[in-house]
Amino acid sequence: MKRITVFSFALFLSGAMYAQFVLDYLKGADEYFAKGDYASAAEYYEKSLGKSKDGGKKVFSPYTPQNISKKSSRTVTTTEEMAKYRLAECYRLLNYPSKAEPYYKEVMIAANKDFPLAQYHYAAQLRALGKYAESEQNFRSFLSGYSNNDEYKKNAERELKNLQFIQQQMNRKDLKRYTINKAGNTLNTTGASYAPAWLNENTLLFTSTRPLDTTAKAKEYTNRVYQAAIESGAVNSVSLTAIPQEKGMQQGVAGLAPDGNTMYLTKWAVSGEKKLSAIYTSNKTNDGWSEPAKLGTAINAEGSNNQQPFVTPDGRYLLFSSNREGGLGGYDLWYAPVDNGIPGTSINMGSVINTGYDEQAPSYHAVSGNLVFSSNGRVGMGGYDFFQSKGSIGKWSEPVNMGYPVNSVKDDIYFVSSGSAKNMLENVMLSSDREASCCLELFSLSKSDR
Repeated sequence: MKRITVFSFALFLSGAMYAQFVLDYLKGADEYFAKGDYASAAEYYEKSLGKSKDGGKKVFSPYTPQNISKKSSRTVTTTEEMAKYRLAECYRLLNYPSKAEPYYKEVMIAANKDFPLAQYHYAAQLRALGKYAESEQNFRSFLSGYSNNDEYKKNAERELKNLQFIQQQMNRKDLKRYTINKAGNTLNTTGASYAPAWLNENTLLFTSTRPLDTTAKAKEYTNRVYQAAIESGAVNSVSLTAIPQEKGMQQGVAGLAPDGNTMYLTKWAVSGEKKLSAIYTSNKTNDGWSEPAKLGTAINAEGSNNQQPFVTPDGRYLLFSSNREGGLGGYDLWYAPVDNGIPGTSINMGSVINTGYDEQAPSYHAVSGNLVFSSNGRVGMGGYDFFQSKGSIGKWSEPVNMGYPVNSVKDDIYFVSSGSAKNMLENVMLSSDREASCCLELFSLSKSDR
C-alpha cells in the first residue's frame, strides 16, 4: 500500500511539474507574441503544446524549415486551442504558410466558433500553397457563416476573385515566352535576399539578412545592403556594402541617384509590434559610403513609416511608400520633387494608383514610361502582386496586374528592369518568396518578343 501511495505521489508530482513547464512556456510565448517577436513566440508555443522534442535547447529560426510532429493525444482545452491559434498566427506573420495551415485547420475543426477568423486564414494559407479548390471551398464556407460586414468579408470576396484570376493566368497561351530563374546560391543564401537595384551595369545592390558569422550557433539575421559584382551576366562575388550601420538597426532597400554618388536607403527598427522606418541618404566616399543622414519631415513625416526610396532616372523625383496621414489607407505611394539633391514636399500619387490597402516598392522604367509597384489591395494572384501603370508623374493610367509568371500566389515585391522601350520585361530582376519557406529571394526574368 505504501509503495502504491509513493508511486501515485510521484505521478502526481511529475504531472504537476509538467503542467508548470507548460504554463511557463505559455507565459513566455504570450509575452513574445505581445511584443511581436513571432519567431520566439512560435518556439515557446511549440514547447507548450509538446511539439518540441529538443529538451528546450533548440533555438527556433524563421529561416530554417521546421517539421510539425504528430498531433498530441492530450486532452484538447480552450487554452491549448488558443496556443494553437497563436502559433498559426506566428507562422502566418513569419510567411510560413506550410506551417500555419495545419494549425489553423486543427483550431477550425475543434473550436471554429471561438476563433471565427481561423477559416479565413486557413483558406488564405491554402491559396498560398497552391491548393486552389480547397481554398475556394473554405473562403465560401467562411463567407456563409460570417455575419460581420468588415474588411475580412471584403477580403474574402476579393480572394474568390483572386482564385478565378489565378486559374485564368495559369492557362494563358503565351507562357512559353517567359523565362524565370531563381538566382544562384551566391545571391540567395541563408536568410532573405531582396530589393535589387543597379549601382552601375556591373554592380547590383540588394538587401539581405544573411548572417555575417555563418559559424555562430545563434545566427544574427540583420538587414544590410550588399553588392554583387556581375561579369558577363554571372555573379563574380558578393560583399557587404561599406555603409556605417549601428547595432540594432535594420538597413537596406536602396535607391540610387542617376550619377551613382548618392544613395537613398531605408533604416528601421522594430519595437514590439511597432515598426519605425525612415529614409536616409549616404554619399559615396573613397572607401565606401558616408554615415547615413536622415531626411527632413517633408519626407519622414512624424509618426509615420517612410520607406523603399526610388529616384527616377532623370533625378527629378523621389518615389517612396508611406503610411502617413493624408493617404487612402495602409501604405500609399508618394513622390517628392528633387532640387539640387534635396527632396521637396511629398505628394500622394492619388486614387488611380493607391487603394485602402498597401502599395509598396515603386520603380519607374523611364524608357517605356511604366511605373511598377506592388499592391495587396487589388485583384491578383494573392499576397503582393506587381502592377504597372503607364504615364508620368502626376498622370497615370489605371494599373494593370502583370500576371503570371511575373506574379505568383505568394508575395512578389521589388522590381527593377534593364529592358527596352518596346519590351520592359526582356531583362528584369525581382524578389519573391514563391519558392521559399518564409523569405524573399532574388529571381531573374525575361520575356521574348515572340
